[in-house]
Amino acid sequence: MEYVAVSVIVVNYNGLNHLKKCIPSLITTEGVAFEIIVVDNGSEDESVVWLKNNFGFNKNSPRLKVIEAKKNLGFGRANELGVEFAEGDMIAFLNNDTEVHPDWLLNLSELMSQNKQITAACSKLMLIEHPKLLNALGGGMSRMGYGYDHFFGFSNDHGAIESLSEKRSIPVLFPTAAAMLISKKDFLNLGGFDKSFFMYHEDVDLGWRIWLAGGQVHVCPNSIVYHRFGGTTAVVHGNGWRDRLGMRHNVRSILKCYRKKNVKSVLIEHARMWIRRKAWKEMMQVIWWNLIRLPDTLLERSRIQKARIPSDEELFMKGLISASPTIPPQIPQINRKRIVDYTVKATSLPMGDDLAIGRLGSGWYFVETIDDKRARWNTGHAKCWLKVAPNCSGSVILNLLLPGPPLDRAEGVWVNISCGPSIREFEFKGHFGWHTLEINAQSDSEGILEIDIVSSTWSPDAVFNNGDKRILGCAVEVINFKAINNTESLFQVSSDALDGKDLTVIIPTYNRKEVLKEALASLMKQTLKNFNVIVVDDGSTDGTMDFMNLWRNQEEANLHFSIKFLTQENQKQGQARNYGLKSVNGGIVMFIGDDILLEPDCLQIHMGMHKKMNIDGSMAVVGFTDWDREKMDVSPFLDFINNFGAQFGYKLMSPGEQVPFTCFYTSHISMSMSVLGDNPFDSCFKEYGWEDIDLGYRLSREGLKIIYVPEARARHLHPTDMISFFNRQRKVGFAVETLLKIHPALRHNIYLPAFNPPALWTFILLPPVWNVFVRCMDFLDQRQILFSSNLYHWLVSYSFHSGWAERLGVKK
Repeated sequence: MEYVAVSVIVVNYNGLNHLKKCIPSLITTEGVAFEIIVVDNGSEDESVVWLKNNFGFNKNSPRLKVIEAKKNLGFGRANELGVEFAEGDMIAFLNNDTEVHPDWLLNLSELMSQNKQITAACSKLMLIEHPKLLNALGGGMSRMGYGYDHFFGFSNDHGAIESLSEKRSIPVLFPTAAAMLISKKDFLNLGGFDKSFFMYHEDVDLGWRIWLAGGQVHVCPNSIVYHRFGGTTAVVHGNGWRDRLGMRHNVRSILKCYRKKNVKSVLIEHARMWIRRKAWKEMMQVIWWNLIRLPDTLLERSRIQKARIPSDEELFMKGLISASPTIPPQIPQINRKRIVDYTVKATSLPMGDDLAIGRLGSGWYFVETIDDKRARWNTGHAKCWLKVAPNCSGSVILNLLLPGPPLDRAEGVWVNISCGPSIREFEFKGHFGWHTLEINAQSDSEGILEIDIVSSTWSPDAVFNNGDKRILGCAVEVINFKAINNTESLFQVSSDALDGKDLTVIIPTYNRKEVLKEALASLMKQTLKNFNVIVVDDGSTDGTMDFMNLWRNQEEANLHFSIKFLTQENQKQGQARNYGLKSVNGGIVMFIGDDILLEPDCLQIHMGMHKKMNIDGSMAVVGFTDWDREKMDVSPFLDFINNFGAQFGYKLMSPGEQVPFTCFYTSHISMSMSVLGDNPFDSCFKEYGWEDIDLGYRLSREGLKIIYVPEARARHLHPTDMISFFNRQRKVGFAVETLLKIHPALRHNIYLPAFNPPALWTFILLPPVWNVFVRCMDFLDQRQILFSSNLYHWLVSYSFHSGWAERLGVKK
C-alpha cells in the first residue's frame, strides 16, 4: 500500500457546492504523500453520491475515503471519526469551503519537521470572495475567552502583513481549524477536540490546551488556503446560532483552562455584560448548558491544570491572550466592476454615511465619532472609488486626520495618495491634527476615480494604553471631487433615442379628481412620447371614475400616450398600485401621486437614466419634487418638511448618488418591473404611510440601488398647513409599529427614528394648549415668519411619537 504521510480530513454537511471546488483543489496538492478522508455528517444534498460518482473512490480507497456518519455529529466529533480511519502520522484538518494552494501542505509539513517545538501549525487563510484580503493569520483570544482571527480583512500587500510574511512562522494562540496540521499522536494525547462542543470554539480550546501543555502553535505565512468565510453554517443557521454555541463553549473553556482567580474575574465580567445587555435568555442557556456538564468540565480542568506548564500571566505577556479582541476592518461590499455597472454618480464620499461602504475598498474600519466628526480610520492602506463623468479632469480633496505617533519612526508621519497616474506624498513632523489634502485627478473612460491612501501606522494602545490594539493609519471624514471640465452629462439622453412604450406610469387616486386633472395635463406636456399611463381609482366617492371617462373622451385626439382607467374598492394606495401593476407587461414602472405635476422633460430623464445606467435592472430613480409655487403659498414650514426629512429629505440627498431605503418615495420614483414581482406592496399596511418604506427596505436588501436624480423635476400640488400636517404625523407614528413588527431589525436602524416618546410632563401639560399653540404657529408661518429648524424638528417629533406612543399604549 502506498505510504501516507498526512491524512487530510474534510468534514461535510450539505456542502455539495463547496465540495465541488474544495476536492478538485485539494487533489492538486504537491510534495506530500497524503490521503483524503471526507466525513459526511448525514448530508441530504447528494454530497456522497457526487464524491463516489466523480472520483470513483470508496471507503477502502488509499487515496480518498468517504466516511458516512448516520447523523450530524458536529465539527469536532466528525473530525475525530476521521482520525480513527487516518493512516497518516500527521493529521490535516481542512474545511469543505476552502480551496488550497498546491504547496500549502508541503509548507506546513516542512515547518513542523524543522521545528519540533511546534505542536500544531495553520495556514494563512485568504478570503475567497476577496482573494487579496486575509481571513486569518492564525488566531488570538481576548481575556474574556473570545477567539478572533489575526488581521482579518487586511490587504495582503499591507506593510505589516508583508513584514510578517517574510517570517518562517509566527506564534499564535490557536490554529485556525479551517486549515491546520498536527501529529495524530499529539492530537490524541491532548484529548482531541472537546467532545462536548457541537461546533465553534474547538480550535480556540485546542490551541489554549496546547500552550498549557508546553507546546506551541504557529501560523505558516507561506502556506496559503482560500476560505469562504461563514461557509455552510452562515447559510443554514445564521450568525445568531453561531454566537450562542460559541458563548456556551467559551465558558466551558474558561472553566477548564484559566487559573481560579481568572475564572472568577472573567465569569463575573460575563455576568455583568449579560446584565447590561439584558440578555437573560442567552445567559440562562449558557449557564444551564454548562451546569449539566459541570462534573465533566471539572474532571477535564483537573487533568489540564495538573499538566500545565505556563501560567496565565506568561500567555498574557507573550501577547497570545489580549485584553480585548482586535476590531477588524470592514470587508468591502463592492469592487471596481460593480462601481462601473451600478453607481450613477458619486462625486462625494462622506465617510460618516453608512452607504459609503458601497464605494469603499479594503482597509476601512467602521464609522466612529472622532473630534465631533463622523469619520473612518483606515489600516494604513486603503482604497475607495468615486464616479464622475468620463474623462473628467479636476482634483480629489480629502479632509483627514493624520496618523498618530508612528510604530516604525521616532517622529514624523506621512501620507501618500494616488489616483490613477497621479501620486502625491505628504510628510508632517510634529504637527498632527486634521488637514485638507488635494491631488490632481482625471477619471477614466468609464468615469471612475480609484483612490489609494497609504500612510504611516500607529496603535492607540501603544500611545494611550487603552487596550485598542488596532493598526491604524489616518482617519478620513470626506473625499470630494472638484471638476475642471465635464465633457458628458450623466442625465441627458435624446428623446429620439428613447422608446416610451417601455414605460408605464401608475397613479393611484382617491377623491381628488380636480388635482388629478392637473397631473394628467402635465403628462400631456411630456417630451417623451408613446408611454403608458394607468390610473387606479381607489374607491372614490366624488365621481372620479366618471371624470376620468369624460376626460379621456375629451382629450383622446390629443393624447400621445395610452391610458387605462381601473377602479377597486378602497384598499389604500399600496393595494391600488398592486392592482395597477397587474396590467403591466414589463419594462420600466414609474409611480407618481395624483397631486404630482411632472415637468415636461421628467419622463425623458427617467428613461434616459434607465437606458444609460440601469444595465441589469437593479437601479431605481427617485426625482426631485418641489412644491407647486405658482399655485400654492409655500411657507417656511412647508420648505422645511420638503427638504429635511419630515416628508421628504431632498436637502439631505446628494445628486446622482445612492440614497437609503427611506427615500423610496412612491410619489415620484421609477424602476424595472422585473424587481417588483407580484403584489410588491404589503397588504398589512392598513393605515396611512410606510408601505413604500417597507418595499424600499426589502428591495434594497435584495440589491436595489436607489439613485437621486434632481434633474427629473416635478411639482407637488397639495396645499397644507401645520395643523393638518401634525395630525397626519400622528397617524404616521401610529402606523410605524406595523413596519417594525414585520422588520424587527429596523428598530435600531440609523435611517429610522428610535422610539422616544415625549416626556410624561408633555402628556399632562401640552394637550390642553397644543391646539392653541399650533394654531398660533400656523398663523405666523402663513405670514412667512421663519422659526429655528430645532423647533420644527421638535414639533414634528412630538406629533410622530405621540401617535407611536398611543399605538403602544404608552400614553394613557
